[in-house]
Amino acid sequence: MTVSCSGWMMMSWAAAAPTPASNDNFGHKAGDRLLIDVAGRLRAAVRDNDTVARLGGDEFAIIQTGITGQTDVSALARRIIERFQSPFTVADSPVVVGVSIGVALAPGDALGSDELLQKADTALYRSKSGGRGQLSFFGEPHPPLGG
Repeated sequence: MTVSCSGWMMMSWAAAAPTPASNDNFGHKAGDRLLIDVAGRLRAAVRDNDTVARLGGDEFAIIQTGITGQTDVSALARRIIERFQSPFTVADSPVVVGVSIGVALAPGDALGSDELLQKADTALYRSKSGGRGQLSFFGEPHPPLGG
C-alpha cells in the first residue's frame, strides 16, 4: 500500500517494557490487563484522528497524519514519555513500564506502509539501545513543511 496524505505522516513503534515482567510475576490475566492500560495511556496521548494499534507483544504502532514535521512528532513523544513516568498498578502492586519510540516519516523516509513500518522499527531499536524514555527518528532530520 502507498501512503497518501496532506502534510507529513508519522508512523512510530512504541515498545512498552514492564519491570519486572508482569506475566511472570502476576500471571497472564494481569499481563493482559497491563497491556490494555498501556494502550489506554497511548490513546490518551494522541489526537482523536490519530491511530494506536498493538502490533504484538509489547509493541504498538502510532499513526499521526497531517503533521508539519518533527516538531509535532517530538511533542507527541514527550506526552507519551510523560504518561509513562508514573507506575501502573498490577495486582495492587506498582509496576514501572518504560517506553522507547522509533519514528519514520512520510514522504521523506518512505511512501509504502510496509517500508515506513520497517524504518520505524529500525529507529525503535536505536531508541531501545539508548535506554528507556528515548525517541529516535529514522534517517536525517526532517524540516517543517514548507521549510
